[in-house]
Amino acid sequence: MTRDVDVWKQICAGDLNAFNAFYHAQAPRLHAFAKRMTGDVQAAEDIVQETFTEFWKRPERYDPELGTLRNWLFGISRKYISDWWRKRERATA
Repeated sequence: MTRDVDVWKQICAGDLNAFNAFYHAQAPRLHAFAKRMTGDVQAAEDIVQETFTEFWKRPERYDPELGTLRNWLFGISRKYISDWWRKRERATA
């Protein structure tokens, strides 16, 4: 978890290189998760982009005492996946 805190602090300080490295390390896993949950490649790409955009804009929302940075990102993506399913259900109703 120390590595998470170090990366998180760098990202909070606006370190784009730290963010890019973290993105490239985590985006493939997050994309696979979103694709598995939605069954839609484009939706998965959008969800990953929205997740990382939210993280970049508000990294201070992460609390290292509550878990890993990766798990926190998966939590954000689950929110976007739920939103995607709700919108999809409304569109078919």
